[in-house]
Amino acid sequence: MLADIEVDWSMPEGYLLRFLHETDGQMDGMLVCVPLRGHGRYRIATMAPPRIMAEAARTDVPPGFMKEYEPPTLAEFQVALDRLAPPGTAARNLRWSSIFRISHGIVDRYRVGRAFVAGDAAHLHPPAGGQGMNTGIQDAYNLGWKLALAAGGHAGPDLLDSYEAERRPAGESVMGRAVRVAFTDEMDNEDEKAQFLDEMQMTLTYRGTPWVGEALGWDAPDRGPAAGDRAPDVHGLTRRGVGHRLRLFELIQGTVHTLLFYGDASSTEEDLIGYEKIAVAARRQAAGLINIYVVLAPDAFTPAGIDLPVIRDTERDYRSVYGTTGPCAYLIRPDGHVGFRTRPVLAGALEDHLRTVYGGDGG
Repeated sequence: MLADIEVDWSMPEGYLLRFLHETDGQMDGMLVCVPLRGHGRYRIATMAPPRIMAEAARTDVPPGFMKEYEPPTLAEFQVALDRLAPPGTAARNLRWSSIFRISHGIVDRYRVGRAFVAGDAAHLHPPAGGQGMNTGIQDAYNLGWKLALAAGGHAGPDLLDSYEAERRPAGESVMGRAVRVAFTDEMDNEDEKAQFLDEMQMTLTYRGTPWVGEALGWDAPDRGPAAGDRAPDVHGLTRRGVGHRLRLFELIQGTVHTLLFYGDASSTEEDLIGYEKIAVAARRQAAGLINIYVVLAPDAFTPAGIDLPVIRDTERDYRSVYGTTGPCAYLIRPDGHVGFRTRPVLAGALEDHLRTVYGGDGG
């Protein structure tokens, strides 16, 4: 049961609180209190009272329908607080209350022919273990840029199949974690930051799927974000004619791919001029639906008249975050994930990957 309620107790304000009760090692009571705006005001969730449990057990409600129950009372929430909250806790000023069932599920297929599902149409789960909103938005963006290429006649033959291959495992992961947390006393606080990033879908990766790839030379160090990882932001970039520092996210935002070449003091003039030739081929393959930059270390040589936008890694933040040493390249997808990386820059491997995304040679 849920309620918007005011609570008088000794707990500090501003924190989400979770109280558990166990009997013989088995959890038999849980109280979740989410702070709301207002002194002592909380959204409270706990087990429904026996009268509603008994009525729900006798009611078979078909999927897609709901049954109205008499809402729980202030006194029934006080019973839960007496059992689970600190002694002396008192509830007052009940604004509203309601009953909900913990539902969870995921569809077998995210795509059948020309029909696609995303968000709550694809997966439902309690919010305890992750953000269904974030997951749904990522579903939509993952599908959106691929549908845009397909509708424009620029998608590789199997690109739309990658939607289900990438997003269904993500939905399963969030649903599984949410159900474990909602129905057990499982709590993982060893690394709260990592847990938070997982729940917010910030550490989601598509590593190992057929539509991301990499080509690392035999002696190339394997560091920095891998193909499929979310591309991290970088600060302290500069560009000629721009009076303020730039973030990498300013360059890769939008609805097209972004190709980032890199060069430092070890890069030769031949390396940098070669980037121009690769860029011409990449634009042709991508039908122009790609932004291309050269990110250069502060001490890197810049050929006169290079026909690519040059971004300076003035504070060497890009080098640190992306683990770059010498010539290399990252292809960032419209949804912010690394689609391809190559170190050193292998033009043929990049061309092969672009063909999986855009199909033929662009024309």
